Amino acid sequence: LIASCGVDVQDNRLEAVIWAFGKDGQESWAIDYQVFFGDPASPKLWDELDEWLQLELDHKSGSSVNLSAVAIDTGGHHTQMVYDFCRLRKHRHVIAIKGQSTRNRPVVGRPTNQDITFKGKTIKGGVQLWPVGSDTAKSVWYGRFGIDEGAGRVHFSNELDDEFYMQITAEKLVTRYHKGHPRTEWVRPTHKRNEVLDCSVYALAAAYHLGMNKWSQKDWQRLEDLVQPITKDLFADPVENIEKTPKEIEKPNENAAKVTQIQRPIRPRNKQGGGFAARW
Repeated sequence: LIASCGVDVQDNRLEAVIWAFGKDGQESWAIDYQVFFGDPASPKLWDELDEWLQLELDHKSGSSVNLSAVAIDTGGHHTQMVYDFCRLRKHRHVIAIKGQSTRNRPVVGRPTNQDITFKGKTIKGGVQLWPVGSDTAKSVWYGRFGIDEGAGRVHFSNELDDEFYMQITAEKLVTRYHKGHPRTEWVRPTHKRNEVLDCSVYALAAAYHLGMNKWSQKDWQRLEDLVQPITKDLFADPVENIEKTPKEIEKPNENAAKVTQIQRPIRPRNKQGGGFAARW
């Protein structure tokens, strides 16, 4: 019902993963993974990312869905570029985040204002930096990887390559001893890449930023009604459909022609065809 994206900034590229979350925010689908090669100090690369983030996604109901939120990591050497990008897209819930490896941190914490005036005073309406409990978010994802059915299940496209799976499972939770006391921490072998895992952590944080984990059943139902509106007859007058009660909708006209709707999965309309979400 909602889709969010996590973006990781490297020295020579931007990497992004889109995830979709179903009712209750438990079941999830990997939608797309893109790599934008270039210099992150160049506005051109960020323009390419921005264009891709605004592409519509096809829902199986036939509706179009836009990204609800985007989280971009500020770590690395291009922090200011991230701030500038997020500041102008705050209305689209594009947020700047910073991962924290401290244990027991919430997936998304309290933000801090980053913009200041020339007098050194904080600008409340400026860009904000949102702390992300990376260890907590990784535990959420790894806990769901082993679920085969129902709430918590993670769905993957059949077009994902081995590199995607290697990156999303690159880290291991190990127990180490500090001053004689056991302590668990996430460890990545030096020869492995983990950008997909990082982007997935950021995408989950973006969804939590919207409050997904705190929505009530009514909130989810309201969102479902927007994405999958009830329609009696696809060829009927729109006003007629709106005025009918749910009881009337449940009794279709026996003489009306039956319409079979082809259900399509959510997938980006990528003009370059670089996405993997063509088939599920």
